Amino acid sequence: MRKVLLRELNREVSSCHLLALTLGGSGDCEKLRQELKRCRRKAQELGKATKGKLQNCNCSKLSEMNKKEVARLWCLLYCCFHVLATEMRRILLLQQRFALYKPSSNLINTGLPEYESSLRIFPYLNHTDVSIGDKMLLDWTERGQLQREIHEIECTMVDVKALADSSGADIVDYHHGLLDLEDDAEGCGSYQGGDSETSSFVEDSSMTPQHRQCVCGVMVVAISVFVLAAVLGVCIAFISG
Repeated sequence: MRKVLLRELNREVSSCHLLALTLGGSGDCEKLRQELKRCRRKAQELGKATKGKLQNCNCSKLSEMNKKEVARLWCLLYCCFHVLATEMRRILLLQQRFALYKPSSNLINTGLPEYESSLRIFPYLNHTDVSIGDKMLLDWTERGQLQREIHEIECTMVDVKALADSSGADIVDYHHGLLDLEDDAEGCGSYQGGDSETSSFVEDSSMTPQHRQCVCGVMVVAISVFVLAAVLGVCIAFISG
């Protein structure tokens, strides 16, 4: 049963990782973010269930081989929590940088279509009577909830490491390598109709296509003038000859 839960946890964490890679791209949409929310919460539930199962093991009554197996499972559980926390931090940062409901927010054109799930339907996403302001407020609330979930996972990682050490598992502590949440999610503490850091980032990034268009336009005009001058020169030389 413990191995089954770990396999399911690993599957959900992997799905969360793959979905997080598409955030901020042309495939980003409400359905994708709702699926990410479902995926990460399912992974958290499976992680807690697996932790409870492993805690119920009485290592004093197990054989030496079974003790090593339990220690291995503790290591795998810790690694799953570590990857999940890392992906949730990525999600938090990208959702902050690429807000869906800001007119100036430009998603990166990756060529991928919007995420569509044929297995799950979210009818509440079709409500068109929700104002942009309310959607921005819900988006901010979601980021705050995500920040709290990351903190809970980090606390769970500390507990899992302590329990794993008591079972004889040798776990490398990755917790010190994680960035401070205040640096990652600045602006999640209070909602004031938008997040200034995100807005400035989006405005800066939105200037890039304009600059490219200007450069392309100047190049086209310069080439056209050069070609026209060359044609006129040839015509004048032909007429004079």
